[in-house]
Amino acid sequence: MTSARRLYLLHLGLGSVGAAAVLGATIVALTRIEPDLPPANAMLAACRGILPTEPGLGLLVLALGILGLAVITLAARSLSRQLRRQRRFLRRWARLNAIEVNGRELVLVRSTTPEAFCAGFLRPRIYLSTAALERLTDAELRAVIAHETHHQRSHDPLRVLLATVAAEALFFLPALRVLNERYRELAELAADEAASKAEGAPVLASALLTFGERDGQTAPVVGIAAERVDHLLGNPPRWRLPLSTFTGSLIILSSLLIVIVTAGDQVATDSFSLVPLVAEVCMIAMFALPPVIGVRLLFRWRGQRPRLYGQV
Repeated sequence: MTSARRLYLLHLGLGSVGAAAVLGATIVALTRIEPDLPPANAMLAACRGILPTEPGLGLLVLALGILGLAVITLAARSLSRQLRRQRRFLRRWARLNAIEVNGRELVLVRSTTPEAFCAGFLRPRIYLSTAALERLTDAELRAVIAHETHHQRSHDPLRVLLATVAAEALFFLPALRVLNERYRELAELAADEAASKAEGAPVLASALLTFGERDGQTAPVVGIAAERVDHLLGNPPRWRLPLSTFTGSLIILSSLLIVIVTAGDQVATDSFSLVPLVAEVCMIAMFALPPVIGVRLLFRWRGQRPRLYGQV
């Protein structure tokens, strides 16, 4: 299935342009703001002055720098969280040994429930539980291995990692989050298609039902999406990228690029000191903070009012 690959390339292209824009914003800010920090008394004196000493262009450059710092921080946090999550997940399983099934090397883990998954970012490996090895027939086992092999060959764990980091770091592009979620779904459909071609859709469906069993009873198969069932029945997936979300992201990205180019041209020979920039930030905070606090308190008061009997 090429739709998953195309969607990933679309996500990668949009994320790359967004990352390049943020990098440009960071470079503009770092090259136009003097890095030396003023003394604390100078910063306090700047905050006491209401009128800024520089027009809004300096504040724009500072905002670009803050955007770049925020994206870098969010990317580092997302990457760290994903790495910790995978380590915690793999520690749950007691590894036994490596086995070879149908020409593929698998890592056998001890579990009383059927489990099979592909994990690992740089060197993805296929994990299979002892319960799955005992309960699956030979044909079902081959179908499961074909499914996970597709994830392994496509490096889906690494792709999902990069897509998630991009979606969480470039928070101002909502299309990345939608594309990330859809790629996860299409990756499963593509793996199901590979397994169906290898062993047939009925065999794969039977294996999926086995993975839905818990303690000898068939549990509700909540992990198997309706779209996967339709796909196994021969119905192609139907999904359209929300045009409003994608168009809005393109508008935001284009506006950011225009701001970067404009700011870079206008401040090509100038630099800004942090003192007047801090003064501008303090002025905006002094005028904007009281209304924000007032609106917040108003909504909180309205939400906590006791409801009268019979009030709709």
